Amino acid sequence: MGDNIKMKTGKIGENLAFNAFLKNDFEVYPSLVDDNGIDCIVHYSGEKVFYIQVKTCHNNNYQFVNKKAFHNGIPFYVCFIRLDDNDEVLSMHLIPSSAWNKDSIAFRFRPYDKDSNSSDPEYEINYTGNTKEDFEQYTFDKMVKELQRIAEEK
Repeated sequence: MGDNIKMKTGKIGENLAFNAFLKNDFEVYPSLVDDNGIDCIVHYSGEKVFYIQVKTCHNNNYQFVNKKAFHNGIPFYVCFIRLDDNDEVLSMHLIPSSAWNKDSIAFRFRPYDKDSNSSDPEYEINYTGNTKEDFEQYTFDKMVKELQRIAEEK
């Protein structure tokens, strides 16, 4: 897939994510520069904010998040959006960074040894027919309510 198509797909996904958060009464602060793996910060109420990385693909393409994007101690989520060939949403998920703490084919950490591989360590998102069930607990509608609940905690 060409870089222009990837950039277009990414921008479509970011706009879909921003709109979905806005529709759920979140304030959305988009990142001007994506140098730390954060596409936006969202705020619902209280003092808590959530850091969001948006990943968008067509159908079931493999996606990953660079290890640098995972900031220890910061509420970090990946908004994973699958589009069809007409850029219509097939599914939207909001995956907490804790999903990669479990042993799962859907959410796997790849440490990659720098000496033998040119890739940086990454957290993979593997959506297939076999892993579809692992994503059900992280549907956007379900998880956005969880973020609202967390934000309202004292």
